[in-house]
Amino acid sequence: MFETLSDYAEAYQLGARRFDMGQKSMPALLPGALVALRQIGDWGGENIAPQLQAINDRLATSLIEMGLPPVPKSQRSPHILGVAAGGALPEGLIPALAERQVYVSRRGNALRIAPHLHVTEADEARLLSALSACLGRGA
Repeated sequence: MFETLSDYAEAYQLGARRFDMGQKSMPALLPGALVALRQIGDWGGENIAPQLQAINDRLATSLIEMGLPPVPKSQRSPHILGVAAGGALPEGLIPALAERQVYVSRRGNALRIAPHLHVTEADEARLLSALSACLGRGA
């Protein structure tokens, strides 16, 4: 039995099973999953992408004005906004933003912004203000 523990299959399982992690039984995760599914039901699955796209469209307009061009709308998903910083990102940018309670991630020389549905206009303004301050850009 234990001699085959490292004999991994190269092929993915069919359907959603391909995303399973090693353990299939994690009952501690079920309450959170149920709450998340209820929330998605309350929002309406068909409403999520358009609402996130509206947030990203507003951010994109402001970022362009700051000289931080996002990925063109025709090439981006509604829920993620990639932003070129015009050259190398300064060291310490991500921690400096986090100190201002702004959380984005770095992808090479770009920023990945992924807002959630609970993001407010005040949150959007805080993101733009923090980027402006940390990058020395005009808002």
